[in-house]
Amino acid sequence: MKTNTQKIIFSTAIAAVLLTTLNSCKKENEQNENLSSLNKATALSVKNDMLSFSSQADFNKLVKEYNQLSLKQVDEKLNSYNYHSLAKDTLNENKITDVKDPVIKRLLNKDGAINIGDKIYLLVGDKEFTIKNSDFKVYDMLKDDVNNSLLKNDTTKVIEKIIQRGRLDVKSDGKNLTVMSLSPGIKRPMTLSFLSGGTQVNYSNEYDNGRPERVKIFAWAENYTFSSSCGVSLSGEAYRKGGTFGSKSWREDLMYYSRIYGSYTITHYGIFTNTFDTGAQSLISECRNTFSSGSSGLTPIINTLNATYEWRKAPQNPQETFVKNF
Repeated sequence: MKTNTQKIIFSTAIAAVLLTTLNSCKKENEQNENLSSLNKATALSVKNDMLSFSSQADFNKLVKEYNQLSLKQVDEKLNSYNYHSLAKDTLNENKITDVKDPVIKRLLNKDGAINIGDKIYLLVGDKEFTIKNSDFKVYDMLKDDVNNSLLKNDTTKVIEKIIQRGRLDVKSDGKNLTVMSLSPGIKRPMTLSFLSGGTQVNYSNEYDNGRPERVKIFAWAENYTFSSSCGVSLSGEAYRKGGTFGSKSWREDLMYYSRIYGSYTITHYGIFTNTFDTGAQSLISECRNTFSSGSSGLTPIINTLNATYEWRKAPQNPQETFVKNF
């Protein structure tokens, strides 16, 4: 009886171990299948220090997915790929090219290049170079010398064109803003501060901990051979310590409430009027809506863009509402 009992216990233990092993293998296989499906769905890899997509359709699909995410989530997804993006290149970024779309900026490498299908696209200044047959040797030569006339004049290898961007000039509303108190090094804005590319900085009243806070509104419209994009965004920042050495800088900070809505007219295989609305959102540092993206074909021209930006930087701050006509 004792021997039989021991056999039963031993058999049960072996069965439990086998079941655990099988479940573990099944889970691992499912994870591998999911990873394989994801890689197959996006067909994304890294070649010659740049992101490489199997096709234009794969690129369009990923861009559409990323436009639904916060930029922080986009960064998390791209962190596993071994390349240095244009968005994170703080040394050369302004010398390479002035890309406004925050997602596209993250997909380009630090030299302003990306590989899609059998083409390599290189953005330098206000020019875009399409390198045929994914010729990385030509890319390396052109990257080092964009004035290489032998390459630029050989249309069997390279096509050069001027990048077309929409002019989104912010029309001033003449509204004055005040700051309750100032920290050292922060310049007091007497009116709305205008930056390049449809960016406007609005300084909010400081509260409780006495740190400067601000909200940035932004709009862009740009066209490349591999993508056309236009959109709007609203982001919160605070002048505070952070980073490895704890230095003060403008860093992302939550907005208590945010929303952007409006309409635009666009010429793209015809003239269309569309509306957009991010909906009311709370406790996020970025509110963004990209309302035109994907493969180019014909240059999309933004004729008008009317956007209403709403936000409250903190619960005790008044709600700000700005209507912008671009």
